[in-house]
Amino acid sequence: MLTLDGVVASRLLTPDVALSTPLPAENANGRVLDPILLIEASSEPAAANAVRLAAEQIGGELDGHAILQLSWQLRDRAA
Repeated sequence: MLTLDGVVASRLLTPDVALSTPLPAENANGRVLDPILLIEASSEPAAANAVRLAAEQIGGELDGHAILQLSWQLRDRAA
């Protein structure tokens, strides 16, 4: 995946059942602990392409995906 244009990093986050205790208000019955594929990309099209490729590689469709857009504004504190 890192060979795709615009993909900066990717991580597969898998929950540890023993360590993933429910929140106090959360019902522990029927709780699903699904893995999450986190893809960092330089643009939305690059992220969408990586999602498409990941879905192809697992041989199906991903249950859902979301794109979070962040932007940084660097400022010179001396100014």
